[in-house]
Amino acid sequence: MIRRFRADPTIWVPAVLAIALAVAGSVYLLREQWRNELSTAQDRTRADAEQLASRIAGELTAGRYEGLPALLEGWARTEPSIASLRLEAANGFVLAEFSRPELTGDHLTHSIGVNYGYRGEAHLRSVMDLGAAVARQRKLRSELALGNLVLAIGVVAAALLLGALRSSTRRYQMLLATNERLLGGPGERNLLQAVCEIAVRDGGYALAWIGLLENGPFMRPTAASGPALGYLEGLQLTADDSRVEGRGPAGEALRTGQPYVCNDFEADPRAAPWLERASAYGIRASIALPLRRGDGVIGVLSFYSRRPGRFDAAERALLEQMAADISLGIEYVHRGAELERSLAQLNEIESTARAGAFELALPARRLWCSVGAATLLGRAPGEQQVAATEVDGAGRDAAADLVEYVAAMATSAGSFDFDLPVGLHPAAPRWLRVSGEIALVPEGSATRGMVQDVSERKALEVEITRAADRERQRLASELHDNLGQVLTGASLMLGALERGAQGAPARPPDLTRASELVHESLRLCRTLAHEAAPILSAGLGASLEGLAVASSGGGVRCRASVSAGARNVEGEQALELFRIAQEAVTNALKHAQCRQIDISLTQRGPMLELAVRDDGIGFGTLAVSGRGGLGQRTMRYRAARAGGTIVFRNNGDRGASVIVRVRRLAA
Repeated sequence: MIRRFRADPTIWVPAVLAIALAVAGSVYLLREQWRNELSTAQDRTRADAEQLASRIAGELTAGRYEGLPALLEGWARTEPSIASLRLEAANGFVLAEFSRPELTGDHLTHSIGVNYGYRGEAHLRSVMDLGAAVARQRKLRSELALGNLVLAIGVVAAALLLGALRSSTRRYQMLLATNERLLGGPGERNLLQAVCEIAVRDGGYALAWIGLLENGPFMRPTAASGPALGYLEGLQLTADDSRVEGRGPAGEALRTGQPYVCNDFEADPRAAPWLERASAYGIRASIALPLRRGDGVIGVLSFYSRRPGRFDAAERALLEQMAADISLGIEYVHRGAELERSLAQLNEIESTARAGAFELALPARRLWCSVGAATLLGRAPGEQQVAATEVDGAGRDAAADLVEYVAAMATSAGSFDFDLPVGLHPAAPRWLRVSGEIALVPEGSATRGMVQDVSERKALEVEITRAADRERQRLASELHDNLGQVLTGASLMLGALERGAQGAPARPPDLTRASELVHESLRLCRTLAHEAAPILSAGLGASLEGLAVASSGGGVRCRASVSAGARNVEGEQALELFRIAQEAVTNALKHAQCRQIDISLTQRGPMLELAVRDDGIGFGTLAVSGRGGLGQRTMRYRAARAGGTIVFRNNGDRGASVIVRVRRLAA
């Protein structure tokens, strides 16, 4: 380890420089600290001497010579660093002095003149003891020396450790580079070739190769790199141990699924058939590691070294991890190819079926669209944020409409199914069938669903509806103009017979009953003719108001409220909305045990909302969850045909609501 440290200048040169810099820094720090101590001591001595000289001058001017010793002593007592004070007259006579016997020898002297009276002159000499500063300097010197020693030991230990772990560092660098290549490499063969090149470059191997089992009993190298590349010329390997080619390290790894290490070709009998070939390229050791896919072995990863004993436990563990990562990379490449094929098939299916899938997260309004759904909704495939929009007309955003419709139903989990109008234009109307499931999550709701172009089906439904309307109108005309007239004539004839028989002694007994039956038939004929005739001739608003009037009575009050913008809704959409209101009112009258029914029709922007609310006993669990009876299924179907959604819910403690939301369409 020491020889390796000394032989590598990239290790010991930085180490020596670090120690030298630490020592130089310590010397500089000591010098600066002592310089600062002396400067501070000089400044303090000068200031103290000048202040004391001023006091002494005052005493001398006043002629108080006897108080000078006490003044010097008192002044020295307040500053422990003062070693001695001496006041001499101009002629050398000592006027007063003070000294401490414990002077260490390290001191700082300062003299200052004292002028007093008329041309009086004296000299004050002060000596400051530097023992405390010297002690601090010595302590700092010892601390820095100890720190430098610890630093030097640490640097040397780090250098020795770095030299010892240099090979391990190269191995882990090789593993890291391999993993980076596995994450970004296109194509299986390009990926494997890059891995072999990394192993030779960063691992220092003489040869690295990868073989994959393909058709036939023999395995040939799929990718290889290294200066000993010629070793592989004509090499054939197999897992069959009855053949010589299957009894070597690679065959053993293929057969057993376990790594095989040959740390000395000359000492390992299994490597004997390849010893001459290995010696020609200076190969002394090798390791073969199985590559897996699922539960089976699909190939071998092999490394060769010119140094015997190269593959110790640490290197083997790292190379086993590398083999596992390469196996995962191969699996990733295969799955990626399968995924691409699946996506291509899915895109083809979506294009053929004119359908697509979507995911929607609320309230974040994050919408993910497949290629097919993106085509139908006019969006780019993938995930994107969808802003709320109220744009109407041919340029409106179908994806935003989808989000708005689903958001209206996202207060509870469950399935949904509705028809969404997309860019409706009188010449080319388009409709999407939207179905899916809503799941409530802590962040709001998550929806997965499908969209499908049902424009042709909607066009057929419209034609069927119009044909049915025409047939109802024809039937109403026949009932009113033909059967009604016949029944009216029969009623008149029976009335005449009844009047003629009033005075007869033997009146026919069934005459009165026949007259009643004809009158009842005439009433039913008129009712059927009225119901079969167009019901929205005055617009949806007036028809809902008429429904409210017709439904009031028997202890139930029914009211209708229609906003001004929604009064003149016409066409098939208006008819579907009226039938929904009719069914909801009928259900409330039959089952809700209510006293009040409110019908409301409002328009907010391009959206219409029809609501039927009552104060009865409310819906049951099945009805609220969307699994109600025939009436609710019919209303759901009509809401989808109208291009909207329908919600059944209870109103708190009492009553229930049926709410339909649709985008208003042209008649």
